Amino acid sequence: CSALIGEQPGVKVDCGPLKQGDRVRVRIPRVNAYLSMLLVFGLPLMLFVAGIWVGHALEGGERLGALSAIGAVVGLVVAFLVAWLVNRALSRKAGKPEAHLLAAGQRAAGGAVDGAT
Repeated sequence: CSALIGEQPGVKVDCGPLKQGDRVRVRIPRVNAYLSMLLVFGLPLMLFVAGIWVGHALEGGERLGALSAIGAVVGLVVAFLVAWLVNRALSRKAGKPEAHLLAAGQRAAGGAVDGAT
């Protein structure tokens, strides 16, 4: 099943015995929102600044130069790699979205078949 209508984003779930026109409730696994914010915003910022600091220290601590810039880029790359790996682990742990049948072939108000299958 899919919640895609045209080119709009949606969630794919295993349909099982569901048919077109069935009303369903889709349960999307939850993950920790604070951990997600830390991974997306906090970790890159911290490793970016740490990379600048390490590069600055390697240059002798007198000025910011090429090593500081390289350290900043390396810090960002490492942060996003860690965030990607943690996201994969959390997604696997949370499980897949599930669809639960509410009513078979029930029509929405106005007589149209509800498209959320």
